[in-house]
Amino acid sequence: MTVFGFLVASSLVLGLFPSMSFACSCIMPVPPLEALSQSDAVFVGTVKGVSSVSDYRKTVDFDVSMVWKGDVGNDATVFTARDSAACGFGFEAGKTYVVYAHDDAEGEGRTANSCSRTHEVSGDYTQDEDVIALGEGTVPVGGVGSETPVDDEGNLLVTAIVAALAVAAGYAASRILSKRA
Repeated sequence: MTVFGFLVASSLVLGLFPSMSFACSCIMPVPPLEALSQSDAVFVGTVKGVSSVSDYRKTVDFDVSMVWKGDVGNDATVFTARDSAACGFGFEAGKTYVVYAHDDAEGEGRTANSCSRTHEVSGDYTQDEDVIALGEGTVPVGGVGSETPVDDEGNLLVTAIVAALAVAAGYAASRILSKRA
């Protein structure tokens, strides 16, 4: 076989199986607010555990600290590809991440990948560039899907009203008791 014939035969064989080679290729991530609008869930969470669910996919369980988008409670689970060649994100137990997740096309949950703005947070997550850009989030207060807005002014108002009522009740009780004596 000539060199030319070998090259033609090799090209034909390789051309028949173009989908056999995979590699993750990402474009530059969009800014945080644009990524927020494109995502189905955005939250900060600390990884509680990572486990394999198949030969190509793993599950990541989070203890959630703050939510900006999605039906996310104290606990969240996302799926990611097992390796970086398939755009899997390398989540590690005990580390904290800002997660930009998308609903799975099969409706089996949410996925996160290395092409999104998902990233590890070091130190105080409130000082993270994305967290600052995203602005005020919500603090989860219940199970999956339970969240409440962070409202320090509202909490302060309720505390002040309760304190004023307690003082007024104490004053009224002392007046009534002093009249009886």
